[in-house]
Amino acid sequence: MSTEIAQALKNLANAKALAASATRRLAQGRLTAGQAAYFALLTEDMSQVLTRSQVHAAAALRSTGAHKLDQDSFQAIADFGPHPIVEQIDAAKGRTTTGRTHFRDAKGLMSGWLDIPRGTAAARLVQADCLLGGVDEAGQPTEPWLPELATQFEDQSIDPRLVASAAMKLHSLRKDLGEGKAAEAKKQQLQAESAAFLRSEPKSARKHINDLVAQVKAGKRPLKALLDGIGIFKRGMRKGFVEYLIRVLPSQSAYIEAYFANLDNPATVAGNRQGLKDVDAQFTGEETSGWDDEDSKPNWAKDRPGDVATEDEELRQEDEDLPPEAEDRPPDEGLHPEAVDPHSDDDELVPEEAATEAKPAAPEWEDLKPERRRLVGFMALLMSERKPSGGPPEQQSGLASAQVSVILDWDKLQQRTEDFAVTSSGILLSPGETRTAL
Repeated sequence: MSTEIAQALKNLANAKALAASATRRLAQGRLTAGQAAYFALLTEDMSQVLTRSQVHAAAALRSTGAHKLDQDSFQAIADFGPHPIVEQIDAAKGRTTTGRTHFRDAKGLMSGWLDIPRGTAAARLVQADCLLGGVDEAGQPTEPWLPELATQFEDQSIDPRLVASAAMKLHSLRKDLGEGKAAEAKKQQLQAESAAFLRSEPKSARKHINDLVAQVKAGKRPLKALLDGIGIFKRGMRKGFVEYLIRVLPSQSAYIEAYFANLDNPATVAGNRQGLKDVDAQFTGEETSGWDDEDSKPNWAKDRPGDVATEDEELRQEDEDLPPEAEDRPPDEGLHPEAVDPHSDDDELVPEEAATEAKPAAPEWEDLKPERRRLVGFMALLMSERKPSGGPPEQQSGLASAQVSVILDWDKLQQRTEDFAVTSSGILLSPGETRTAL
């Protein structure tokens, strides 16, 4: 058996060398159209074979505990080269260490030694669990999580890439399905429908399976599944900005909305516009004037006729990319609607210039857009310092206390319906979230 395994690995090494040699020759050109088509067909077929090999290799690394090999064993394997001999492979038993291992687990080995991205390594291990079986805490093998798809994965007539992708999609629903007999029945139903699509409609199988998954997630999701998806996720740099994605529960959203409402009110200490602009200046470097109005400015600080527009004014005139929600922003958030002449019989639109002239100038404290104002308030909250006594921070612009009111519908509560509680900002709370709030 050991010699057979060594010979199989030798065959794999030879296949790699042959594929590389053939590709170099074919890349030199002078192929006919038919030969080029066959070249592409063979390449895709090899890709399918390699998909199976990759998942099987990930499962083998985990089941054998290969991450426990010592450094000398890893070096000996790397020294095999492209043309190893069977005896050399047969002797490569490897030596594991009982102390601290160089890699923490199979995923660490795949990432650190094989240079596989961690996300890809994790995906292959998940696919191994679903399609080949895993290993329990006692080190014993377990059955595949998706046995019907596991059979299709080994079927040479079905593209294993589609099966592996379907397994990942269904695995993402594991917390939505819950536990118990009902959850198992739902999983079997989804697996059977996915397998049917892979057999009968392979070209559109991905779309159909995505629709199945979307339908499950669009329904009422259990708290366990929701908790698995909440958090603040860094999306990286884009167009000069660092983007974050925030996912919160409805009950958490209620506090955020209340915080924003306090910031949006200029009559509150937290929403004081000049104070917010002062906080904003700490990040942007935009200095505030310090004068109450134009008349209080000294002569040297007043704008003179013919002065060039400031850089800030020029930027406002540019056609910048607005966030998607800006198109639907209500009038009180900076984008006034098209003015309509109330005395016109045919409701003709008033020219934009006339609407601009008729509209009074916005107060200086409304210069900050709502989105930027809320960010400034959030930054002020992060930068706040508590009193030496340990009490809450001094009241200042941006430091809004989020107060949430919960409105209960007594009739719905008596009828035991699940939509009996709503926050003052219109967010529906589940019974569990309502009990927690109360």
